[in-house]
Amino acid sequence: GRPAPAGISHMPLTRTFHVATDCGLAVSNDNGASFTTTHIDPVNPKLFSVLVVNRSTGVAADNRRTWFLNNGQWTPALGGPDAGDTFTPHAFASPWWAASNIFFHAGRDRRLWVSTTSGGAWRPMPTICDTLPNGCGNREPFVRAGRGLDGDPTHIDVYYGDGTNLWRQTVTTANPGGNLADWRKPTKLDHLDPADIAFTPGHEEPLMLATDGGVHLTADQGKQWTLTGSNVGGFVALQVGEMTGRQVGGAHVAGHRI
Repeated sequence: GRPAPAGISHMPLTRTFHVATDCGLAVSNDNGASFTTTHIDPVNPKLFSVLVVNRSTGVAADNRRTWFLNNGQWTPALGGPDAGDTFTPHAFASPWWAASNIFFHAGRDRRLWVSTTSGGAWRPMPTICDTLPNGCGNREPFVRAGRGLDGDPTHIDVYYGDGTNLWRQTVTTANPGGNLADWRKPTKLDHLDPADIAFTPGHEEPLMLATDGGVHLTADQGKQWTLTGSNVGGFVALQVGEMTGRQVGGAHVAGHRI
């Protein structure tokens, strides 16, 4: 009776929005004034993330598999994550301005995936987390794509939040999977645990970063990020501050102090 929405996708240069919801895929063609909901999978309608870049190209994810648009029909993809329970609304990114066949996916297995077949098939994109004994964790991962900061139209900057750290790698349309050694972290990030990135209108440069410490701005194309508007500015994010109460020590079981 009260379905929850998750990932939201705006089809570039249109008035069309797609929203992943508990009840299926909600689609609006009038800038969100009205929506029609359809089931990608009637047996398992709950969706977590979606990205549609044009009428015939898009991807979506539920808690079992990844889907892609195949001649206008939602079809199960080949490959991609088949385990894990980390679901994020920011699971997909595409450099649609350079190559609409390329997609990146922050999977429920906490790995990063890449597709060069419009989401029809996926392969792992190596990250630093793959080299760690226990991988990466904390908050949900996310992936975003921006234009190459060097101005080359065939270059794509991939931004990956692994749950703790923020990474960036410049890849090419010819090799969107990149290389493990090319991932770089910001030289300054005054709070970890990133959640999402916003870009300038043409995806030319990163502009804002959200973490569980608040909202960050950058003055040097993402090399350094600085908190802005925190505390009394109203962007304390997931933190709790300026409250009074009583601290009670000791162990607690079922609401009783031991």
